Order: sequence, then structure tokens, then C-alpha cells
Amino acid sequence: MYTKLKESYKKAFGTINNIKKIILFVALLYLIFFIGSLFYFDYAYKNDTENRGIVKSFEEDYGELPVASSTKFFGIFMEVFLWNSFSMLIIILIGPLFGILPVLIIISASIYHGFAMIFTSQNSGIIIHILYKYGHGFLEIPAFILSVSLSIVTFFSFFKSNSKMKKIMEVYKQSILVYLFVILPLLLIASLIEAFILSY
Repeated sequence: MYTKLKESYKKAFGTINNIKKIILFVALLYLIFFIGSLFYFDYAYKNDTENRGIVKSFEEDYGELPVASSTKFFGIFMEVFLWNSFSMLIIILIGPLFGILPVLIIISASIYHGFAMIFTSQNSGIIIHILYKYGHGFLEIPAFILSVSLSIVTFFSFFKSNSKMKKIMEVYKQSILVYLFVILPLLLIASLIEAFILSY
């Protein structure tokens, strides 16, 4: 049992090593749009310009940040963990079907995260805000980047082999190992942190 688990972890991290260039690309894409949105929304909030209309539009659509329906630790944990786990799995699975969609997902998420950070930190210190509100994000975001990267790899595998279905199934198998042994543990710990923060 231990030997099989060890071998599965080895294969999962081997897959990550094999796609590290794509992971780096996705991470850089996220950082570029995240940092850009931080500067944009910070400038728009501090300056009464034509950009204020865009900010108001974001506030109407995303101003009320999502919160868990439960107020108890276990309820929050289950809600957050199940939602994030399902979302990451769907992102991985849609690769061959939607191609460019994972890239659009990472861009839109990074812009939203930048807006959310500026919007919710208007009345609090940024360092305290980051630790209190986004401590779990330091684990969720790498899991998100990994999921998008695996989705992109699955999409490109469709064009790399004559036996497309066999190649895609092989890539899916590798992706599921990464999902089970890397992404899910990250989401598990992140959900525990978020549930602790939101319940106390």
C-alpha cells in the first residue's frame, strides 16, 4: 500500500516536472493580469476618472464577495472544499473540448482577484487584509494554476498523436494523479484554513 502511494506521488510530481514550462506560462499570465488589475483598480479608486464607471460595474457584479452559507467550521470546510475540488476537476476535464477557455479562466480569475483585493482592503491595512482574507489563497492559487496547466496540456495532446483518444486518456490519467495527490491536498489544507478564519 505504502509502495503504491509512493509510486503514485512520484508519477504525479514527474508529470508536474514534465509540464513545468506550461505551469510557468500560466503562473506568469496570472501574475501579469493580477498585478495589472491591482494597479488599475487602485488608480481608479483614488482618481475620479472615466475608469470609475468600470469600477462601479465590477462592484455591482462582484462587490458582495461570496461567503459560505454555514457559520460552523465543518459546514464551511465541506462547502468550500467540495466546491473548489469540483471546480478544479471540471477545469482539467474541459481541456480537449474548449481549448482556449482555460486561458480565459486564468485571466478572468486574476483580474477578479486583483479587484477583490483592492475592493475589500479599502478600510483595512493591506498586510492584515492579505493574511486574514487570503491566507488560504496561497494554497488555492497554485492548485488553480496546476489545474489550468493540466487542462492546456490535455488540449494540446489532442494534436500530438494519430491515436488521439488513446493519447488523451493517457494524459487524463496523469492529470488525475496530479489532481488526487497534489491539487486535492492543497485544497484540503486551504479549506481548513478558510473554514477556521470564517468561523472564528
